Amino acid sequence: MDTGGTFTDLVWLDGATPRVHKVPSTPHDPSLAIRTGLAELLGERAASEVIHGTTVATNAVLEGKIAPTALVTNAGLEDVIEIGRQDRPDLYDLFQTRPAPPVPRALRFGVRGRLGPHGERVERLDERALRALVPTITASGARAIAIVFLHSYANPADEERAARILARTGLPITSSARLCPEFREYERTTTTALNAALVPVMAGYLARLDAAVGTARLSIMHSAGGMTSAARAAERPIETVLSGPAGGVAAAGRSAAPSA
Repeated sequence: MDTGGTFTDLVWLDGATPRVHKVPSTPHDPSLAIRTGLAELLGERAASEVIHGTTVATNAVLEGKIAPTALVTNAGLEDVIEIGRQDRPDLYDLFQTRPAPPVPRALRFGVRGRLGPHGERVERLDERALRALVPTITASGARAIAIVFLHSYANPADEERAARILARTGLPITSSARLCPEFREYERTTTTALNAALVPVMAGYLARLDAAVGTARLSIMHSAGGMTSAARAAERPIETVLSGPAGGVAAAGRSAAPSA
């Protein structure tokens, strides 16, 4: 099944002959259209597996409807997410308007502590400052937390310690060392922040969707063209942002392949 802006499409495979069904979409909550479509298509029967392509995360990013997110990083690196890189649409345009970063300045928090490029200790992590951030973030209106420390791809210890301390906020936490343990700070910071900001959006939607499909196994299309579990998609929604184009390419490749 796939949700679009106008229609939600379902294809049922039960044996060799597929059945196709279409219902009006419900943009405010796509799971409602899916529930209706499944009831109309299956009746009293039950599906064993439901595979879903969704643009919920994609639309949230494009429309700026992501959750307010706190970014916790090394002191002095709070603005990496806004400074970005030299790459921009017009290199010599002094008056261009840059997109707003996914985390505003007021929700970026720096703490002392530093690791070297091989994961070696350069400066001790300031755990007292992290504990002091718990009430600050709780009162900030943030609905998620992104943690990105320098060189955590080589040594995740500081991010893991920070996550344990900040878990007292009760907010979902995305750690860059777990999500994308790769070098290049701007890309890793942006990816982690966007994932954190999408977790509140996708987790509720996928929970409602899981209830709608009943006992069926629910799989979600991801940006590499394959499928992932609903639980992983809820924890790592950034992996679904380009699932629409990836699904189209996967379908085209399947359709163009010579029949056996």
